[in-house]
Amino acid sequence: MTEVLEKINPPVRAVLEICALVSLGLVGFQFGPGLIGSLVFAALLPVAAAVAWAMFCSPKATMPLSLAGRITVEAVIFGCAAVGLALTGRLILGGLFAIVALLSGAFKHYIDG
Repeated sequence: MTEVLEKINPPVRAVLEICALVSLGLVGFQFGPGLIGSLVFAALLPVAAAVAWAMFCSPKATMPLSLAGRITVEAVIFGCAAVGLALTGRLILGGLFAIVALLSGAFKHYIDG
């Protein structure tokens, strides 16, 4: 079973990362002030999350963190995406996203040590 999860988890994590970026864009658009503000927030929130991920959490991170640091950054990004989905009226989707992200992250960090 562990071997199957080891093969399934990386693509699941990739999909979660993309979903988090889309979610943050949706949140930025919905809660931005006015049309221009919404468009700016819709662009900046996912870009900020992607930059943070690339700098601290990706396999080729430019400033790799300790395990605790990576878990914190991942929790903030995925948590903001899940809460953002809930705040935009997608409560069930936000909850499902949070559960899958939590399980996938726990498995990843368990395997990575």
